[in-house]
Amino acid sequence: MLDVERSLAAAQNIEVEKKACWSNALSAFLFHKEFHKGWYVEGWAVPTIKSIRLPLEHGWVELENGSVIDPTFAVLGHRNIEYFPGLKLTYEEAFSLARKGAKLPHIRSYGSGGMAYLPYQEAYWLSLQAATGKEWRKERIKPEKGYHPEFNVGAR
Repeated sequence: MLDVERSLAAAQNIEVEKKACWSNALSAFLFHKEFHKGWYVEGWAVPTIKSIRLPLEHGWVELENGSVIDPTFAVLGHRNIEYFPGLKLTYEEAFSLARKGAKLPHIRSYGSGGMAYLPYQEAYWLSLQAATGKEWRKERIKPEKGYHPEFNVGAR
């Protein structure tokens, strides 16, 4: 569940950019020490915007208690959001990405736009079902040739 108050407070301490949810989430995660026991998350979110529900690739912070810190959607005024995590990184893993200057979203380094990582695929199918209310046929997307999940930070 989105913690609007904490998300807005976190947004005040970083430069929130539109269409930069991953870097906004990573900045909030790294900047706020009280978030360090949680996770930087890349996955799918389904906000309700003008009564329309669309699954969107998105980034946020998840705390130990399950609450969500999402400076991007909080600043945009979105409140009714369902989150579907696909990739969760600890503080140490996220800090390593930031130190290396890795491109975000990190999930794209997993091949096939991130869909080679099965938890990310599952999050996609669940978000699509939540957005439409329909059961979707799940077709596994095959990893690209040469894909090795053990070489990716955060692979579980």
